[in-house]
Amino acid sequence: MVNDNFSLNLKMIRKQRLLTQQSVAEKLHVSRKTISSWETGHNLPDIEKLTKLAEFYEISTDELLGRKRLHSKQPRSEDSTLLITVALTILLTGRLIVAMSTNTIVLIDILIGVVLCILILEKKKVLRSIRLASLFLSFCFSCSVGLINVFSISFSLRVVCLLSSAMLFSQFFFILKFSRSLKIKYLMHKGGRV
Repeated sequence: MVNDNFSLNLKMIRKQRLLTQQSVAEKLHVSRKTISSWETGHNLPDIEKLTKLAEFYEISTDELLGRKRLHSKQPRSEDSTLLITVALTILLTGRLIVAMSTNTIVLIDILIGVVLCILILEKKKVLRSIRLASLFLSFCFSCSVGLINVFSISFSLRVVCLLSSAMLFSQFFFILKFSRSLKIKYLMHKGGRV
């Protein structure tokens, strides 16, 4: 039972994160065939590799083994997409309410598209480093549009961009803080120093 759940979970989690067997194998320092044998249920990883898999995918070993549901009803703070949704709502509202030129419309539409892509990355549970990089870049773009009046946009639209950048930065900060607290808990559990 655990073997079937583990094999199915392992493959599903890898595919959700848009990873290949080869890329996972390289991160864990095993062969691609080893990952394949785990995903087909022919072999099981040892405890050390199981722990590394859980750390790599940022889930618990219970979730990896299929003992707990992957998407529990109690969301972790990192999984929250509320701040990104608020940023998207602010941008869409500003886009619909504030009068602007054609160039500004294109600029805001690009920003809306970028934030929408970030929301999709969060929902798909793509690797943390990719989510952090995309959040940081969109924060910088949104903030620069709001602070530096290079594009000759109205004050109200600049405020919209600054509000959305604040939401994106908050999400970035929460992901960083949450991952650090997990690392501290892990190190304390292992008896290491922080």
